[in-house]
Amino acid sequence: MNPVNLITTLLFIVSLLASGFVSASLLITPTRVAFEERDRSARVTILNSSNKEQSYRLELFDQKASESGPYLQLTEDEKKNFPSAQSFLRFSPRQVTLKPGERQTVKVIARRTKDLADGEYRSHLQFTALPPKEENESAGQMQIKLNLLLSYSIPIILRKGAKDVQVEINEVTLLSPGESQNNWQASVNLSRSGLHSPTGRLLAYLVNDKGVHRQVGVLNGLNIFTELDKRQANIILPDFKASRQDALKIVYEGQQEYADTQFATRQMPITDVVIVESK
Repeated sequence: MNPVNLITTLLFIVSLLASGFVSASLLITPTRVAFEERDRSARVTILNSSNKEQSYRLELFDQKASESGPYLQLTEDEKKNFPSAQSFLRFSPRQVTLKPGERQTVKVIARRTKDLADGEYRSHLQFTALPPKEENESAGQMQIKLNLLLSYSIPIILRKGAKDVQVEINEVTLLSPGESQNNWQASVNLSRSGLHSPTGRLLAYLVNDKGVHRQVGVLNGLNIFTELDKRQANIILPDFKASRQDALKIVYEGQQEYADTQFATRQMPITDVVIVESK
């Protein structure tokens, strides 16, 4: 392949990636594992949802959360102080090959040290799709193969000590529909304190003058990890129609191991909520 064609091919691949032309081929359940103080093992099930045989490499790695949601790479200095769970976790198998529709159970074991300090430790279990083996390659022919290694990861959390987490809803703003979004949204700023992290969902309600609640939006799976003391999230409100007599109520309630916990709630008259016009 001459240099001009190679550059053209690379630009084509980059354009595909930039446009999001990537489809998921792996289903993982659960998407989050939390070891409480007495827990010793957990199981994660993976399913090859593609139409071809696929191999996956499994490994642990560390990354930090951002206030707006996406994960970020740790700097070398941050790695030294990050509360990683890698040294306390073991898992098997480390590589699997699955036929279409086939599933595999991955066992994760937690081994704490006796002097482990109270707090929360976290790493991510990553599943990387390996490129398929090439067959019937033409001898003597120069070929350049570009393989995109898709990876999927889930957080593995290990806690020591009684659950210690507090959450407050500090600010709520309404974002009106615009060119960049079709629906109203509620922008919610939260703060977290304590040794541990919560997980849960944000619920948005309109409350009329008779106290009747009508749910107008929900955001599931909201984590506030321990490296964060603040978190910002947006709830899409697909059926938001409010009158001046209504109040807007936001609730952050627990899910999974926090299923019976209501972390925070805030209610305010709709006339007091700041509205930001979307562009």
